[in-house]
Amino acid sequence: MEAGGRVLLFPDGQQGSFPLSDEWFLRGAPYIPDHPLSTKVPRQLLLELQHFDLAGPVIPNVAYLESITPILMLWFTHDLRQVDTQGLVFETQIGRGRLLVSALRHTSTVHAAGPWLARVFAEHVATGPLPQHVIEARKIAEMKDTIQTQHIDWADKS
Repeated sequence: MEAGGRVLLFPDGQQGSFPLSDEWFLRGAPYIPDHPLSTKVPRQLLLELQHFDLAGPVIPNVAYLESITPILMLWFTHDLRQVDTQGLVFETQIGRGRLLVSALRHTSTVHAAGPWLARVFAEHVATGPLPQHVIEARKIAEMKDTIQTQHIDWADKS
């Protein structure tokens, strides 16, 4: 990616992936900001289907908000003293390349929304405008450490 590659990543929670966590969607609310994809993907579609047809694990405790351009996130406050931000779909620049991450459910033979969104996201990564935010080299190193640590912690809890 740093040399200009474009990646659409569907995290699986395994080694080298963003960690995943099952969450109760009624603990907070979705955040769907303006984004270039808003012209192709209706906000109402994301709002209504993120906890049904597209539901799956989330990327927990996103602590790198300043380095990503959110597309669909969740914020949780229920029974918490702070706001917890959970990742569903976001993108960022990494060097000259770009990364779009989607934790939504894209593999369904029953519901058309997930596979359709995967195609829209792939087209966006290939031809869309660059994300507004950049992950700097220092932050990439920190995230790699966090991904490894969170993966180990997550695996130990199962």
